[in-house]
Amino acid sequence: MSLEIQLLGPPVIVSESRDVYRFRSRKTWALLAYLLLTERPPSRSQIASLLFDQAEDPLGAVRWSLSEIRKALDIDGVVEGDPVVLQLASHVTVDVRTVTSGVWPQAATLSLGSELLEGLYVQASPAFDTWLLSQRHHLAAQSEAIAHEAAVGMMSRGDLSAALDLAATASALNPFDENHQALVIKLYRLSGDLEGAQRQFDSYAKLCREELGTEPGPAARSALRERPAAPVDELDRTALDAIVESGMAAIAAGATEAGVSSLRSAVALADRLADVEVRLSTRLGLAEALIHSYGGYDEEGISVLHQAAELAERHEEPRALAQARSELGYVDFLRGRYGRARHWLTMAVGSADEDSRIVSKAYGYLGAVENDQANYSRARELLAESVELARRVEDRRRESYVRSMIGRFNLLIGNLDAAEDELQRSIALAETEH
Repeated sequence: MSLEIQLLGPPVIVSESRDVYRFRSRKTWALLAYLLLTERPPSRSQIASLLFDQAEDPLGAVRWSLSEIRKALDIDGVVEGDPVVLQLASHVTVDVRTVTSGVWPQAATLSLGSELLEGLYVQASPAFDTWLLSQRHHLAAQSEAIAHEAAVGMMSRGDLSAALDLAATASALNPFDENHQALVIKLYRLSGDLEGAQRQFDSYAKLCREELGTEPGPAARSALRERPAAPVDELDRTALDAIVESGMAAIAAGATEAGVSSLRSAVALADRLADVEVRLSTRLGLAEALIHSYGGYDEEGISVLHQAAELAERHEEPRALAQARSELGYVDFLRGRYGRARHWLTMAVGSADEDSRIVSKAYGYLGAVENDQANYSRARELLAESVELARRVEDRRRESYVRSMIGRFNLLIGNLDAAEDELQRSIALAETEH
């Protein structure tokens, strides 16, 4: 008994088990979208002023539209009260909720490039028009983010055709985002379409020059050099560990390019071994280097993290899964995709199996996410908990990072003495760790 409410593109409600009642008014669709997307339940008078202010009986029009929604949802949902509360059964899916808070395998099946309530025009108040425009922009940004995420996920599963379609969707939604362009170029290369990759790069380069007065960045240039991994000889675990160790040592010493090259080789060699642990550790090490040390290559890091997450989930390795998810959340935080960042980081905490190091990392990033969104009370709690966990396990690098975030938090709320104190402590800890 599944029921799907689709608001992206021309709106429709679909059920596999029964015929769904069809709305007789476009304003009923507008009301359903408002009830599903508004942050708190609206009062009936508020709905009347937003959508039915020109009706002879605005509250009567609200009652009629709510009855329409009840007929469509039937036993799958409840609409009642004042303020109006919409409750959906667990088997009801809503595409816009999947986009904002769902997982990418579900989102990959949606019309991600489509507009909210596409083609639907209703004569409503200016306040509703403003709300609808804002929601369309918000969902377009969320669709862009999860389309990119789904493309990388499909690539990690080896489905290059589906990945390319999703990457093209993300690129169409925001052609100026180099990470989208780089992913499209990379997928063309991996699919063997070298001419397609070059055309995509040339098109992006022209866009950069004409609109931004710049040249393509390192992510796009690196993607143009992408090629499928070449066959490698068998290697034992000891030799592979030595390659990983030398790569990490090179990165720590500042020779980032050489270190990343070694770790890329280690990932390819690890895939020849049956040892899941080493396949995960090499991928997580490479991803960390690409994201934290090798500027402009976090797109490649995301791809490696999705591979690690798939591998960890398949082989029931919760700690590695939590590590991959926390880093995915960190990248979304850097890109300002706070909804996706919160999604990944919350999942990381859930799969961390109470590992204090991973939970400290996830809480620190979550605190930064809340700080960026001016949720200062929650940010303070998360950052304080992150520092406490880092101190408990003597993770000075993590403590240094989180104290810098606490310093930034205090700076933003105008507590300058506390900000200076935390930032000085952060610097001192960083110096002890070289």
